[in-house]
Amino acid sequence: MEYALVNGVRVSASAGLQGSCPACGNAVIARCGKVKVHHWAHQHLPDCDIWSEPETPWHRAWKARFPEAWQEVPFTDPETGEIHRADVHTPGGVTLEFQHSPISVTELGSRNAFYKKLVWIVDAQRFQKNFEWRCHIPDPRSPLLDNFSIIGTGRYSMNVPENLMFFRNPAHDKDWDADRVLSFRDPELAEVKALMQRSGDLFRLFDWKWQNEAWLNSEAPVFLDFGTDQLYWLRSRKQHRHPGILYYLQVVSRQSFIEKYGGK
Repeated sequence: MEYALVNGVRVSASAGLQGSCPACGNAVIARCGKVKVHHWAHQHLPDCDIWSEPETPWHRAWKARFPEAWQEVPFTDPETGEIHRADVHTPGGVTLEFQHSPISVTELGSRNAFYKKLVWIVDAQRFQKNFEWRCHIPDPRSPLLDNFSIIGTGRYSMNVPENLMFFRNPAHDKDWDADRVLSFRDPELAEVKALMQRSGDLFRLFDWKWQNEAWLNSEAPVFLDFGTDQLYWLRSRKQHRHPGILYYLQVVSRQSFIEKYGGK
């Protein structure tokens, strides 16, 4: 916890200070060692927010991009009394949560349900060595792809967009021609090929070893932060052929994301 109330004023942790938790009102003390990020800790009780995790410089850097008044906003469930602190909560009602540690499917579901408009930003540098980029793809949201399933690329050309493979959705039960693998060499994909050129490098396939199922199946948007000027929106589309759900990444500039939610 970065902020506590000292004599009614919200302040950052500093050696020797004591204060109270803005969410539950219990006593907190400043922890200002040489290893962990300076923070406030509840003095006699566990943290009132069971979802809290030790903050890293990555957390603090993200939160600092937004007004201080929007940071660590407390919420209480009126029925259960459950207390949670939103990392950032905007005047538009959107909660931004910055997650460094792994998270279970169960906890993710609970947090998605608690915050009505939630967006996740995940520290992907932690698992970057298990993440492999694949080729660019045409915009999967385009109606031009409604009749096709993207099945990836061949084993020896997995990072070459021109070697993308597709299936056409069958028109009826005995449409055997729909079993033929298509590529950009097929005339019926001419418009999709043109879409590919217009899409540029905004959409990509990927391979994630030991992937986190929670992020893949989150109902709230998930953005992966690999420490560059770009974020990667983890998205999916339903398809007729294998894979029945195609997971892909949409590139978003870090600055445009911050500005969208009122940051600086």
